[in-house]
Amino acid sequence: MKKIMMRCFIGGIIGVSIVFLIGLAVSVVIGDGNYYPVAPNAMNKFGSELNAALVQTLLAALLGSTYSTASLIYENTEYSLLKQTSMHFLFTTPIYLFVSYSMEWIDNNVLNLIIYLGIYVAIYLLIWILSYLSWKYNIKMLNLRIRQNAE
Repeated sequence: MKKIMMRCFIGGIIGVSIVFLIGLAVSVVIGDGNYYPVAPNAMNKFGSELNAALVQTLLAALLGSTYSTASLIYENTEYSLLKQTSMHFLFTTPIYLFVSYSMEWIDNNVLNLIIYLGIYVAIYLLIWILSYLSWKYNIKMLNLRIRQNAE
């Protein structure tokens, strides 16, 4: 339980930091000297920039905590990489979509939701492929060392 609580806490801090840095990067890219901490529609939705930033900070902490805690799934070595990734995906995706929709990171229409989800799935697939290749390489190297030690 202590491990889960620590993951939640650290993940929350990381989530807030990432969302802050994204807002900073967006502001730099826009380049007009203003800081854009939240999506313009979120300001309208929550009544002010401050309210939107407060809600976004809380939701960013939730998002970071979710991903950090969900990473514990990968520590269960009894599950295959595919099962671990599927469980992680099913655990994190609803929270990610909830936060994205709540903070107006996604325009409220079906096409944008499908595109957003498609990008999300593509990223997951890329991560899975890279993880699979990494596992495969590590197993190959481990087997090589075992064979060398046996000789």
